[in-house]
Amino acid sequence: MLYEIAYFIMYSDNIANKSNNILQYFLGYAVANEYTCIMGFCCYKQRRRRWLLSLRKQANKNKDTALKEQSASAKKILLAITALLAVMFFSVCAAAYCYYPLRHLEIISKYADEYSLDISLVCGVIHTESRFNKNAVSAKGAIGLMQIMESTAYWLASQMDLGSFSIENIYEADLNVRMGCYYLSALIKQYGSDSLALCAYNAGSGNVNRWLASEDYSHDGISLYYIPYAETRNYVQRVYRAQKIYGFLIGIYQGLW
Repeated sequence: MLYEIAYFIMYSDNIANKSNNILQYFLGYAVANEYTCIMGFCCYKQRRRRWLLSLRKQANKNKDTALKEQSASAKKILLAITALLAVMFFSVCAAAYCYYPLRHLEIISKYADEYSLDISLVCGVIHTESRFNKNAVSAKGAIGLMQIMESTAYWLASQMDLGSFSIENIYEADLNVRMGCYYLSALIKQYGSDSLALCAYNAGSGNVNRWLASEDYSHDGISLYYIPYAETRNYVQRVYRAQKIYGFLIGIYQGLW
């Protein structure tokens, strides 16, 4: 820059002209330099804007890719958890069904509805009595799914107007469940509660009547605060426990089918 100024001084005609030339040169140089700076700054801003825009686009692209990957991963995890829960659920149901079978459900449902009984209660009685074995015979001679005694079977046949009745027919699931539901329904109507009806079903009406008449077992003559027979106490508890489980299993069965 100094060499350029010296050149202008040496070859200018006079001092005024030299001064004027120098001033013009400096003004031109300043304007040019300012223009160059402005243009450079504008180019820089444009390049910076394009760079920031490219960074933003890349960030959005990476964000979308990450969200898609996270969504796909979450779906896979959810499917795996769902499959695991389904396997566990059906495994529990299968294990429960092994110990709490659910056979002859159409017959049980038919007669439970006919005699206004809770189907899960009937299933609880059948499970406790015979474990759903229609050929079961107890040591005392009770027969079939609902373990009906021979004498009780003949009495029920007369009450139900079955006509020609043979004790061999009681092994049939349909007739056995029909008689058992009729008998259980009659006991509930007689005593006004499921628990007393179950006591009578297991120990006989005569024993329940004596317990109700005794202050040792009943305060009011219509309910028992204590069941003296351990077998009958356990029987009632087992029936109620099975009733809850069958209520659950029947709900699943009806939901699936």
